[in-house]
Amino acid sequence: MIKAPPTPKGFRDIKPEMAKGKREAINKIVSVLEEYGFVPIETPTIEFAETLEGKYGDEEKLIYKFTDRGGRKLALRYDLTVPLARYVATYNPPLPFRRYQIGEVFRDEPTGPGRLRQFVQCDADIIGDSSIDSDIELLLLSDTYTLPVGETTIPIGPLN
Repeated sequence: MIKAPPTPKGFRDIKPEMAKGKREAINKIVSVLEEYGFVPIETPTIEFAETLEGKYGDEEKLIYKFTDRGGRKLALRYDLTVPLARYVATYNPPLPFRRYQIGEVFRDEPTGPGRLRQFVQCDADIIGDSSIDSDIELLLLSDTYTLPVGETTIPIGPLN
């Protein structure tokens, strides 16, 4: 019997039945976000390291950093917030800008129950509107879609 190579600690494969459940949950969340008028954006999984450095305090040590063959210092995105700030500074979208993003993020932290090094993050933001109405709307939005009673995360299988 041939033994397959393992995945790195804190990373995992998601089997078809769990991937289907994950996709269904994401689709429900997206439908609510778009009902509230949010538009999707996607940012690269890899950013220049200097874009992410200095933004996370002590947590900065958890950023996966590397140098590519061209000598550029790069990093895997730690969250979706700093890439959003870079996106807004780059493209200056009309304000208020109502965006959402669902994507993989990476943290080089100790693993354990419920703590992976690669996971999906979902963000919804209203940029350029500091009114209390925006805050209330985001609270209402977060209450619109809830997971079944007793679940706080989408179950997608055991940790490696």
